[in-house]
Amino acid sequence: MTGLESASGDTAPGAAVSTRVWDAYVASVAVTVLVLLFVLDDRYPGSGFAAGVVIITLTLGAMIVGGRWEGVHKYSAGSVTFAAVVVIAFAVALWLAPASIALLPALFPMFFRSLPIPGAVVGSALVSLTPVALSVVVGDVDTEQFTLALVISLISLVVGPVIGVSITWVTDNNLAQATLLHELEASRVEVERLSRASATALERARLAREIHDTIAQGFTCIVALAQAVEPDVPPGPPRRRIGLIESTARENLAEARVMVAELTPSLDAGDSLTEAIERHGERVAAATGMTVTVTSTELPPLTTAVEVALLRAAQEGLSNARRHAAATTVDVAVVAEPDAVSLRLADNGIGFDPDRVHPGFGLRGMRERVAQVGGSVAVESVVGAGTTLCLTVPL
Repeated sequence: MTGLESASGDTAPGAAVSTRVWDAYVASVAVTVLVLLFVLDDRYPGSGFAAGVVIITLTLGAMIVGGRWEGVHKYSAGSVTFAAVVVIAFAVALWLAPASIALLPALFPMFFRSLPIPGAVVGSALVSLTPVALSVVVGDVDTEQFTLALVISLISLVVGPVIGVSITWVTDNNLAQATLLHELEASRVEVERLSRASATALERARLAREIHDTIAQGFTCIVALAQAVEPDVPPGPPRRRIGLIESTARENLAEARVMVAELTPSLDAGDSLTEAIERHGERVAAATGMTVTVTSTELPPLTTAVEVALLRAAQEGLSNARRHAAATTVDVAVVAEPDAVSLRLADNGIGFDPDRVHPGFGLRGMRERVAQVGGSVAVESVVGAGTTLCLTVPL
C-alpha cells in the first residue's frame, strides 16, 4: 500500500489533486523551457527545433510514464528505468540546446516522487552535474558558459535535495492527512449504518415484546375462556360457535408467536450464523409445528453485514414457507464455497410459477438485502413440488 491509498485500498481524495498540481507544474516549466530555447537560441546556439522535440518528448514521457510511478517511493524496474530515462533525456536536451538547463526545477520533484530519498538524491545529483559534465566533454571549460553551468550545478547540487526532501515531506504529510480524513469519513458512514441497524434491532425487539405482552396474551386468554365455557354449553350451534372462537384464537396465537420469533434478534454476541439460524428455526418449529432442519459446513469469518443479510434471508424464507407455501418441512443448508458462502432453503410446499409476477414484498426485499452485500438470489419452484431458494454471497 502506498501513501496514495487508504487502509481499505481506496485512493485518498488528496492524491488526485496532488497529481494534477504536479502535472500542471511540470507542464508549465516545460513551456517556459521551450520559450527560452527559441528566445536564447542566438546567444546559446543549438538545434532549437530538435531540442524542442526532445523537451516535449521528455515532458510528456515524464507526465505519462512518471504518472505510473509517482508516489511509489521504492526501487523497482519501472521507477529506476523512469529515473534513468529522465537523466538521459535531460543530457540529450542539454547537448542540443544549453538553455534546456532551465528544466532542472521540474526534474527534482519527479525523482523524489518516484524513488526513495537516497535514490532520489543520487538522481538529482546526476542531473545537477550533467551540465558541467557536458561542458568538460565538449571542451568548453574556459568559456563563460562553463562558469555559468558550474554555478548552476553547484547550486542545484545543494538546493535540489533540500527542495526534494521538503516536497516529499509535505506531500506525504498532506496525503496522510487526506487518507486519515477519508478513513474517518468511511468510519462515520459505517457508524451511522451500525446505528441505524442497532435502532432497527431495538425497534424489532420492542415490537416483539409488545406483541407477546398484548396480542399473544390476549389470544391465550380467549382460548382459555373458550375452553372454560365450552363444557357449560349444551351441544348445538352455540357450542360450535365457541369451538370456532377457540380454533380462530389458536390460529392467531400461533401467528403471533411466529411474529415474535421473527422479530426477536437472533444474532447475539458470540453466536455463529449457523447457531442463530438454528435457534430461529427452533422457534418457528415450536410455534407452527413445521419441521425445520439446519445443516452447515465450517464457515470462514464473515462480516457482520453478510451474517445479518443471510440471517434475515433465512428468516424471510422460513416465513414464506409457512405463510405461502403451506410447507410442513424446510431444509436449510449453509455451505462455504471456495470464493463464496451460500444459503439454501428447500421446502415441500405447494410451490409456484417463478416466471409469473408476484406482488409480495418478501422475495423482492430478500434480493435487495442480499444485493447490498454483493450477493444474488436464485429461485427454483414447481407448482405442487416445493420451492428452493439459493442465496450466494461472494467472500
